[in-house]
Amino acid sequence: MFDSQTVLSRQVKRYMAGQGISQAALAADLGMTQSALSQRLSATTRWNLDDIDQLMRLGIPVGFGTLAAAMEEYTNED
Repeated sequence: MFDSQTVLSRQVKRYMAGQGISQAALAADLGMTQSALSQRLSATTRWNLDDIDQLMRLGIPVGFGTLAAAMEEYTNED
């Protein structure tokens, strides 16, 4: 079974690492504190649709097709 919140967080972390973006910088772009972003990335707080919309506006690959592929990858991990 997969957890969409975990998959979304993995995608955002992967993007941040690939682009060299810090949590503080992404949080500022999202209009939230670094602490709020950290809570989402660690699954302490759930991502909501407004968060996902904002991530997509910033060009972060979290659209449904991308997440579906990531979920497939996640569910095949052992």
